[in-house]
Amino acid sequence: MTATAQNHYETLGIAPDADDAQIKRAWALKLREHPPDKDPEGNQRINEAKRVLLDPRARARYDSHLQHGEEIAGLMLEALIAGAAEDYPAAAAAYRRAVALAPDDDETRNMWALATKRAGDVPGAVRILRGLVQRAPDVGLYRYNLGTMLWELEEPDDALTESLRHLKEAVSLEPHNADYHVGLARCYMRLQRFDEAEQAIEDALMTDGEVNVQDLEALFELPVIHIFADRLGRIKQDAERIRAVVADLDEDAHEHCGYRFGQLAIDLVKVKAFKPAQHCVRAAVQCAPNNAQLKELRTAVNSLCKIEAELTKLSDDPMVPAAIKGGLAARGLVELETMSAEEAGGHYDEVVAALPHLPPSAIVTALDYAKITYPALYKLGKEDFDHWRGVAMRASQGRPALSSPEPAASAGCVLPIVLIAVATIAAASVLR
Repeated sequence: MTATAQNHYETLGIAPDADDAQIKRAWALKLREHPPDKDPEGNQRINEAKRVLLDPRARARYDSHLQHGEEIAGLMLEALIAGAAEDYPAAAAAYRRAVALAPDDDETRNMWALATKRAGDVPGAVRILRGLVQRAPDVGLYRYNLGTMLWELEEPDDALTESLRHLKEAVSLEPHNADYHVGLARCYMRLQRFDEAEQAIEDALMTDGEVNVQDLEALFELPVIHIFADRLGRIKQDAERIRAVVADLDEDAHEHCGYRFGQLAIDLVKVKAFKPAQHCVRAAVQCAPNNAQLKELRTAVNSLCKIEAELTKLSDDPMVPAAIKGGLAARGLVELETMSAEEAGGHYDEVVAALPHLPPSAIVTALDYAKITYPALYKLGKEDFDHWRGVAMRASQGRPALSSPEPAASAGCVLPIVLIAVATIAAASVLR
């Protein structure tokens, strides 16, 4: 039991079971003793006592802490220690016991829900928050937490409509809270309502009347929306917009933005959007020019872009016979992870079977041309292609059978480099 917990009743000179009329009458009498112009601190104390004791929910919460204050404080400390150790089941259990002692303490109930979610019980956390929103429908934070948590249910489709309703209400209750606008945008994105998602981000950016460093997290949502909306041509514009905001910031801010652009590049690579990924990784290096991992990432993404461009050009190139074209394409498609190594092996078998039916001079000419015109693709299968050319060069009569080594299993060397680079950057950027 703390002194503060006792003071509200003592401040007004009333019993703990005083009704509203007695509270108001006691406050009016005390006001004469503590006028705001002569005793501002005393006036503040009696006003706070009146405010709490005339609010049924605040008074119930206060009475719980008055009766169980030390025990509740101990449970709250226990929950904080467990949370810091990432023992979320223990944290949730401590918060639950605190709520049992102070059932009208909505803030503790909210923390119980968050700890329950981190402990892996999303449905349980949703149940707690639904009850909390019923109890306190005008608190934007509780609606925001419920709206964003509904996405994490195993079957979230039916919950998205409910999520949208709560997030809209959170924005309505606190229109200047940028986080709520961002949450609303993410919900729209899940509903594939991309225009509304983009508008919600623009609203988030203007909650304080200007776009500045505080808006970086919201700004980084725009390229994510454009990735999901398949508006990849907008990525370059997004990157330029973000770079303009961080232009005059310190080195740490630039490193952070470089890391975020690197993450976006990886997301784009995963959906085979190599050209937009190139815009992001270029912006990453421009933000953090001394970051070796980002430079390695740029090299890898540029390589993927080159492979993709060469594959596009190769498909319509009459200078390369179909058999050799198949060998070059198989290497490139495996590297871009749009063809499995097993499928590539099958294509190689077809290529090797077709080569003996080509004149050796045609093979040599085609491979020499490919080496110059498609250097990225040729490099991927250089051992095989050089072997084919050597056998063709040595052929003097007829069309000798050609053999080829098994296609190298490496045809995935660039994408792993990309992933390793981002993992390294992420580790270096923790807590930035």
